[in-house]
Amino acid sequence: MNSEDVKAVRELLSTKIEALEKLINYRLDLNDKALQIQHKEYERRLSALNGEAERLRQMQATYVSREVYEINHRELTSKLEALSNRSNIGEGKSRGISATWLVIVIIINFLIAIGGIIAALT
Repeated sequence: MNSEDVKAVRELLSTKIEALEKLINYRLDLNDKALQIQHKEYERRLSALNGEAERLRQMQATYVSREVYEINHRELTSKLEALSNRSNIGEGKSRGISATWLVIVIIINFLIAIGGIIAALT
C-alpha cells in the first residue's frame, strides 16, 4: 500500500466515523425527546391518579363508619319496635272497643225484640 492508498483509506474511515457520529448523535437526540415525552406522560398519568385519589378521599369522607352505622341502626330498630308495640296496643284497644260496641248493640236489639214480643202479647 502506498501513501495515497493509506490516505484514501483514512479519508474513507474518517467519513464513515463522522457519519456514525452523526447517526449516534441523532439517535441520542431522539432518545432525549422520547424520554421527555415519556416524562410528560408519566406526569400526566400521575396527576390523573392523584386527582382520582383525591376524588376517592372526598367520596370516602361521605361514608358512615361501621360503628356509627351500627349504633344508629340499633336505635332505629328499637324505635321501630316501640312503634310496633304501640300499634299493637292500639289495635288491641280498637278491637276491644269494637267488641264492646257489638255486645251493646246485640243487647239493645235483644231488648227491643223482647219489648216487641211483650207488646205483641198484650
